[in-house]
Amino acid sequence: MTSNGDPATRTGRSMAAHGVGISRARSDSEVKVTGAIRYAADRVRGGTLYARLVLATHAHARIESMDLSAARAASGVIAVLTAGDLNLRPGQDRLAIPLAADEVIFAGQPVAVVIAESETAALDAVDLVVVNLQALPPMLDPERAMHPSAGLARSDLDHRLTGALLMDAQTHAAVGGAGDASIDAESWSSNVVGRTRYRAGDVSRALADSAMTVRRRFKTSWVHQG
Repeated sequence: MTSNGDPATRTGRSMAAHGVGISRARSDSEVKVTGAIRYAADRVRGGTLYARLVLATHAHARIESMDLSAARAASGVIAVLTAGDLNLRPGQDRLAIPLAADEVIFAGQPVAVVIAESETAALDAVDLVVVNLQALPPMLDPERAMHPSAGLARSDLDHRLTGALLMDAQTHAAVGGAGDASIDAESWSSNVVGRTRYRAGDVSRALADSAMTVRRRFKTSWVHQG
């Protein structure tokens, strides 16, 4: 039925009135496409300061010295800070060490920060910072870095310097499983700071009883689960 009294007809009209099936213009479309809209970065308040980072140019290097005098004397610069100027908490993650102190461990690692009254002044002062780096051999292959004779990816991994064994060897056994003492006998470089093995059941027995076993090497992308 198509009478006005048909419930289906009344429902259709009600849905159409609320915009279902109707193309409507976005209220902010015009200001966005014309560039007239103002974002947070466009709303500059008085007293705003700008920070720009000085980045290392080597994948692995020792920081021999930094000359900040020209940058600090530049017009509009409020401060130029290094790791020594910050009260950093102990740690090895990037939150604990926002600026490299003595050693650069990846290309582009921040070594100093310039704070200025304008973005232009901060960027100009970054170019005035002179960083003297002594290049060190980088560890680019994870497997080669694990070999006992491999060089160190970072100096604080050297057991002779830290006086502490950083390796954490442990086996996680499933319910009913047992530990695996063989992990303690493994020999790796100091670059390996943690080892975890998961096991369940008697793997050797399962392989021995299999009609066929296939040995292959599998590689996958590096996925961090957070």
